[in-house]
Amino acid sequence: MQLSFEDARRRRGPKLAVLPDAARVEERLAALARAQGMVAFRAACSLAELERELVQAARRAGRCPAPAPAEALLLALREAAREQSDGPFFAIRREPGYVRALGELLALEPSELSGSEQAVALGRTLAAARATLERCGLCEPQRALRIAVEALERGLPLPPLLARAAEVEFDAILDWTPPRIRLATALGKRLPVRIRLPWSAGKQELTAPLEPALRAFESIGAAEVELYDPARGPLAPFLRRLFVEGDEPPQPAPVELIACASPPAQAREVAKRCADLIASGAPAESIAVAARGLGGGVAEELGAALRRFGIAFRERRGRPVLSAPAVRLALSLFEAIEEDFPRERLIELLCSPLLTTRQEGDRLPPHVLATTLRKAHVRNAADLGERIAALARRRPESDVAGETSRRCERLVTALRQLPARATLRGHGTALLELLASWKLRDRTLQETCAGLARAGQLLGERQCSRAEWAQLLGAALAETSLPSRGARGGAVELLELRELPGRSFEHLLIAGLVEGDLPRKPEAHPLLPEASGRDREALLFHLGLCSAQSSAALFWPRADEKGRELVRSPFADAAVRALGREPHQVPLSPIPAAADCRSASELLARAALDSFAEPAFRVSREGEGRALLAALRESPLAPRLLRVERAALAERERVRAFIREEPAGRFSGQLSGAALQFAEQLFRFGSDAPVSSRQLEDYATCAFRTLAKRLWRVDRDEEDDDELGRREQGKLLHRCLESYFRRMGDERRLPLRGDAGELQTLREVAASEMAAFAAEEHVGHAVLWELQRAEALRTLALVVEAEAGKEPIELERKFGFEGSWPPLVLGEVHVRGVIDRIDREPDGTLLVLDYKSSRPESLRRRLRAQTLLAPEFQLALYAAAVRQREPGARVDAAYLSLQTGERTATLRKAAGRDAVDVDSLLAQELPRAVQERAGQMRRGFFEVRPLSCDFCQLAPACRLPALPTDPDENGGEVSRG
Repeated sequence: MQLSFEDARRRRGPKLAVLPDAARVEERLAALARAQGMVAFRAACSLAELERELVQAARRAGRCPAPAPAEALLLALREAAREQSDGPFFAIRREPGYVRALGELLALEPSELSGSEQAVALGRTLAAARATLERCGLCEPQRALRIAVEALERGLPLPPLLARAAEVEFDAILDWTPPRIRLATALGKRLPVRIRLPWSAGKQELTAPLEPALRAFESIGAAEVELYDPARGPLAPFLRRLFVEGDEPPQPAPVELIACASPPAQAREVAKRCADLIASGAPAESIAVAARGLGGGVAEELGAALRRFGIAFRERRGRPVLSAPAVRLALSLFEAIEEDFPRERLIELLCSPLLTTRQEGDRLPPHVLATTLRKAHVRNAADLGERIAALARRRPESDVAGETSRRCERLVTALRQLPARATLRGHGTALLELLASWKLRDRTLQETCAGLARAGQLLGERQCSRAEWAQLLGAALAETSLPSRGARGGAVELLELRELPGRSFEHLLIAGLVEGDLPRKPEAHPLLPEASGRDREALLFHLGLCSAQSSAALFWPRADEKGRELVRSPFADAAVRALGREPHQVPLSPIPAAADCRSASELLARAALDSFAEPAFRVSREGEGRALLAALRESPLAPRLLRVERAALAERERVRAFIREEPAGRFSGQLSGAALQFAEQLFRFGSDAPVSSRQLEDYATCAFRTLAKRLWRVDRDEEDDDELGRREQGKLLHRCLESYFRRMGDERRLPLRGDAGELQTLREVAASEMAAFAAEEHVGHAVLWELQRAEALRTLALVVEAEAGKEPIELERKFGFEGSWPPLVLGEVHVRGVIDRIDREPDGTLLVLDYKSSRPESLRRRLRAQTLLAPEFQLALYAAAVRQREPGARVDAAYLSLQTGERTATLRKAAGRDAVDVDSLLAQELPRAVQERAGQMRRGFFEVRPLSCDFCQLAPACRLPALPTDPDENGGEVSRG
């Protein structure tokens, strides 16, 4: 029998408001408390609470099985997916995404899935999952609610939450699914029920999503439907004009439209407006910052901007637990095992600050372990011991290989002790014990492992593989969220747009009005494309704006992070039409003007730019910068200002030194103090530590390279895991040519004649040397090594064929090393090096040859007069070393390209074309240039003034790449040499 409203008037008790979520319940109770002083009864609850109360009442009456826990439901769906997915979904039945998509269909009855082959197959799978749960006395939560509603229709006593209520009012609920309509109808037959729906008459895009629910309630007639206009307050005229087509006049309202330069600029403008509102007296909790979604870094970007301005904020919805570092690390353990511990996984685990894997006796820091594994070219655990042992043989002076091997083996052994097959409880216990031994304890992991263990016990213990366990653990964690972050009170609310309807804030800021983000396109279900949802974007946006009581601001970026233009949302266009004014265009400005600064950091940056920067960079009016600087010096920010001033002066010195306005100082390449004393000793270049041509060329190219490599010890691994690096390729070719010419000399077969026998000897020597090289060095993948061997042999044959008639007298001749020729002495500077080859020419000239892997064209450029000794020192130094050894001999030098076997012109011939006297160069200019460079190093002069930045590996540590070179950017072209 249906209860009439006349009878309902005789009921005593409170009115119960049913709201979408706990946040709106909290707000409703707070409003009642402010209005009435206190609330002595349960006046509001969330829709989820109401459904839970009904299910519990049905269970107490014995009419409903227990709802399955989330982990048990996951196991049942996974089992049904694997065993009952014959048909169109058979190929993806083991994919985690398939199980997740099945869970989204649980609101449907299996019998409702009919028609297409896909729908029938999905219905069969869901029915199998239901049967699995029923065997254990469980049911899916959606079905438990349906059973509870059926029991309510058959006379189930109302739960205490409803029994004391005189009336039930459903408010701010937009998603009226058939089960919810049936629930409201069943309640309407037992007590008065009112359904409040926001209704903007005449706006189809706002009413269409609610019309099906309205028609359903009108046809049933068991509940009273109240349609109300959600637009209220100062924004009401604007909201009623919004989304109205035609010639309606625009309506002024306290709404701002702000177009920002980029997403970070948008976040700053949002934070700036929050700071202004708080400064004007608005409580922080009366401000809401909303976006269509907070994923994809949106929440992090907005939160960072609010923190920079010192604004407390609260994010009600917790982040996905899969984003937590401890959870990601735990799941990566199983990936490492399945992939046989690839090197980068090992490095990640050894260097993780979350794990304590170091034991007594371990002394190496994490970065040394990582460097050692990379230098050893370790691929995975299979070749770990072999590769580290090979590294120890190649570098016997290093003492880190043993500890690296020991710690890696210990880590691998511990992970391999995780069971290959076990019950869910066994897998979870083993994982938690291992993490505890490494001092990592995470509550979310512990609760999820315990939940899976209980689910396994409910559905029947069975064993699964380690990979299956990892997949289950990841799927269970994907449905979990971290606790919400931020202050409980006195904080700005950071929320999604769908959380706004039904709530109330004095000031609302909506960010991200960009086409594709707001509005979003309705998403089709991945398994049932025809089951796509309704387009609610306009309704969500309109109701979100209705939550603003005093003011609103809409923000959007004009370009993305890469500078690509973005199209603003059609909702922004609708707001422009409704207001009748264009949006405010915030200019691109990395440092805001003083009046726009809202944090100490911004104010200090503006003061530095206006007071310490070059005049061309200043944008404030004359005198403003000095006034701001004077005010800051008298403020609590004075200590920070002093540090900023020092940094700004250092930056000015760097720029001026680079463009040659003033000599380098302590901030632009001139060492002093202890650093200078160290440089004086390091660059003494006496007989015990001579300088090399490579050091001189590095310094001549850019002194910063010498500073980084020799003083800072910056080292970069250039070796490749898969194939031989360029340096190793050159080393191999040098080695083969040395052995070949030495053997030919020992067998008195020089000069070369270019016959087939010489090439056969070359192949024999190369095979022997390559085998020895592979035993001593890392040569990469076996297949690639074979290809490189063949390529190296072709290169060697080209060189030998081109060298017919030549007679080497010295091969790989060292000078300045122990047991070699004495160093080249140029004044007080000693030089060392290795001469690849010395030939005696028919006229008696001693010709120095230097092998290079470059093509002849690039080698010829090195012999030009303008590059000799600036920075090309090598050939001149080698020629001078031979001349020191043979004072009366005529000496010359040339490059030999290993790519083609072609020689360049000799030093004398190339210099002669540029009217350079080689004898004078070697006797006077070379010693003077070497002593000048060495003297600058000893004096600690290491300015950044590169002749070229090509192929430089120090860009991450060098400030030069960030310096603008466009004349329009910095007022003049920057000199680079």
